[in-house]
Amino acid sequence: MTALLRDAPAPPVPIHDACVLYGDQLRHLLIELAAAGIVHARWTDRIEAEWTANLIRNRPDLESRVARVGDAMRRAVVNATVTGYERHLEAIRLVATGDRHVLAAAIEAKASVIVTANVKHFPERELRSHGIKAMHPDPFVVSLIQRDPRGVSDAAERPRARLRHPAMTWTEYVVSLGKARLADAAGELDRHREK
Repeated sequence: MTALLRDAPAPPVPIHDACVLYGDQLRHLLIELAAAGIVHARWTDRIEAEWTANLIRNRPDLESRVARVGDAMRRAVVNATVTGYERHLEAIRLVATGDRHVLAAAIEAKASVIVTANVKHFPERELRSHGIKAMHPDPFVVSLIQRDPRGVSDAAERPRARLRHPAMTWTEYVVSLGKARLADAAGELDRHREK
């Protein structure tokens, strides 16, 4: 599966599911990868509404900040928002019907991958006919590191350098990525950073 992204001639087009945009560390890295042109990240207003509503429900103290985060994401990743995907909904049969809109967006965007922590919600037999794979964010980022180790390492450095409360060393940042569902990617980033 990693060869799918590593050997692609152009930057891969991932659809980011709400679950991978929810947490700060992972979201910042994914958006930075897109801003750097390593991927052409896509999502929908519905996906954005889902992760922001969940975050506000769990952390009401962040409500005023969440809207600014969404605005910053859209500024950083030009043309990220997928529209017109609704026309695909009727034809999609997923066990997790609440995720049909994510696959519909992937089809509309001509995405190669759905980046999600809920890979089981996107059975291969349903995605195969559309030329789409579902990947957990850890192997997804690992595949990008294999494709462009320096570019991904540089992209990861930017959100780390912006951290102020608390500031983090590279080692602390890599550990935090490991805690944010990116254990293998964190190890790869650290290994390539040392070169």
